[in-house]
Amino acid sequence: MPAEPTVTLESELKALRQKADQQVTAHSYLRDHYQGWGQRLNIYTLFFSAVLLVFTLASDEFIQRTLGLSSDTFKWAVGTAAFITFCLSLIDLTWNPGLKSKAHDQAVAHYLRMDYEIRHLLSGGAKATRDQVHWVQEEYLDAADLPRIPEAQSLNLKQRHLMKLSLARALERNPHQALWWLRIRLWWNPTLGGSFDPYTPSVLPAVPRHGKIRRARL
Repeated sequence: MPAEPTVTLESELKALRQKADQQVTAHSYLRDHYQGWGQRLNIYTLFFSAVLLVFTLASDEFIQRTLGLSSDTFKWAVGTAAFITFCLSLIDLTWNPGLKSKAHDQAVAHYLRMDYEIRHLLSGGAKATRDQVHWVQEEYLDAADLPRIPEAQSLNLKQRHLMKLSLARALERNPHQALWWLRIRLWWNPTLGGSFDPYTPSVLPAVPRHGKIRRARL
């Protein structure tokens, strides 16, 4: 039965592509999550630093005359602003959400490249060989420097991934409806997306083949 090895290789590639697609969704969410927190921490730190600068440059008499604050209240306000600024800077330094966001962005690039390579093998005119599949599997597993998905978030991120695919299919059938309305319709009627193969080329963007990825350690 000569067709059996080819079917097995194609099924392995499709299964690997599903995993890569789910990894893209998970790391994209975590990248945006940490990036948002990094931006918020920077904004809060700059705001309280500006408040502290104003309090430092202004005299006690000016604060009392304009804001009606007593000397003790003014000192408490300065101390509170300095304490909050220090805590925000300490959180940003120890947690470092900006670096985590960059690391997850590199993971997104890695798994997007794997999706492209697998799609190229599946859509090519010639059948994929065992050596090609083995090479793709090795490249996929070459992720020692990439961040891992926390076990506590794995199911939530998988649910987010499946909801994204279902919403994408529903959007293809109803392109003129608002996304918020489609989400409500999907919640009311989960079969709105229909039965489909979610791993179509239109769901994920393509990346250049054999692209180099520079990775940062957490």
